[in-house]
Amino acid sequence: MSWTTLICGAARHGYSEEAFSLFELMQKEGVIRPNELTFTGILSACVHTGLVEEGQKFFRMIQECGLELRIQHYGCMVDLFGKAGLVQEAYDVIQTMKLEPNVVVWSSFLSTCKVHKKYEMAEKVTEKVLGIVKPDNDGGIYTLIRDFYALGGKWDDAERVKKLMVDQNVRQYKGSSFVGSGRS
Repeated sequence: MSWTTLICGAARHGYSEEAFSLFELMQKEGVIRPNELTFTGILSACVHTGLVEEGQKFFRMIQECGLELRIQHYGCMVDLFGKAGLVQEAYDVIQTMKLEPNVVVWSSFLSTCKVHKKYEMAEKVTEKVLGIVKPDNDGGIYTLIRDFYALGGKWDDAERVKKLMVDQNVRQYKGSSFVGSGRS
């Protein structure tokens, strides 16, 4: 638990190199095996530093260590590919997930589409995302989808999403984020 705490803490606070060094030292010691949470931390470090190839290596290593891939691992990979501008690769991760993608994974993907102006890709998944979003979720995902429709000139669809937000009493919280919010 101590190794994992150190690795995750370093990764969370932007000390990716330290997280990698700790992981390497833990591996070298050979006494403690990494668990699913350890890999979440090390994948987060890859996201912070944009190390796509290393992230892919650690992602494969999870199963090689006999561990289960969790939603957080997939989410890190979507985020990693997305931040690197590899939008199709991020989508491929979602398509091959052994778990059902949650709102956090989809919002990461949609944010990636917005940053890289891949509106057509975002539009492919918006109805699916609207189908899984619960009214008590932060309104950010609704706003993101509405914005995609507006940016694409699909004003009727944008208005439909806005009406859906009003009908379901979806609240928007200023300065809120899906990342680290505990919402899923």
